[in-house]
Amino acid sequence: MKLGDLEQLVLGTGFDYPASSFPDAGESSEDDPMGPLGVDVKPKYTPVLGPLGVAIPVCKLRRRINMIAARKNAGAMAGASKLKHLNITSMTMCEQVKIMESVLLSAEAMPLEVIELAEETMRWQDGLVGSVVEKVGWKERCVGKRYWIERV
Repeated sequence: MKLGDLEQLVLGTGFDYPASSFPDAGESSEDDPMGPLGVDVKPKYTPVLGPLGVAIPVCKLRRRINMIAARKNAGAMAGASKLKHLNITSMTMCEQVKIMESVLLSAEAMPLEVIELAEETMRWQDGLVGSVVEKVGWKERCVGKRYWIERV
């Protein structure tokens, strides 16, 4: 199952979803030597370009959340889930990382409060996922080897 499929299951059919900027499965690799900006950055430029590694995904996430449009002829809650806890640890890391651009982090996905992720996902790019989701009202949490994000 893909994250886009989950978005439609959780939010229901009453929304028009923005075009996803998720890369295709073949486009990105978990061991990608490129930085979060998708370019090979020389170490001397890392302090300058580092903040962009968070700013760009945050902008993409906010844009995607703001583009969710309720359909006029269908109730916005038509088919919406009552799901409060979502465990996506069994998805591939490439799919889990897409949470950074997911409309599941929007207010329209309520009552969803917790999304559980694999440890590798939360540690990806030095905690980039946690840094991005906290900018839109979610907080990274962990107990032992369990990692999740929860709505604040």
